[in-house]
Amino acid sequence: MVAAAGGTILEPDAKRLVRDRRDLLRLLNRIGVTTIAQLDKYLSTEIFLTSIAGTAIFQGDGAGIEDALTLFIMADQRVARDIYGKVYSGEWAEFSTKSNAWHTRKRWQRANS
Repeated sequence: MVAAAGGTILEPDAKRLVRDRRDLLRLLNRIGVTTIAQLDKYLSTEIFLTSIAGTAIFQGDGAGIEDALTLFIMADQRVARDIYGKVYSGEWAEFSTKSNAWHTRKRWQRANS
């Protein structure tokens, strides 16, 4: 779990790890990221401009690296409700609010860099 205060990542159980990896790969394919080079470029230009620790995205259920990355990419891409629903069963409104908070933080970081 990625904790808002410290960013600690705990190892998920095998069943959850399989599901999280499947979710991540499906999402990457949906947004057109199919190579390591594309993933590296996407992460370095879009995701890691802002610190991960303390973001609203992870004040809840984020089991492992795959899950965290899936959530970040979905938030960054502002995925539609139907795509979110295929990956997670959580509340859409809560995710949408967290996604908006992510984009606000990202805009601020870009403006102040």
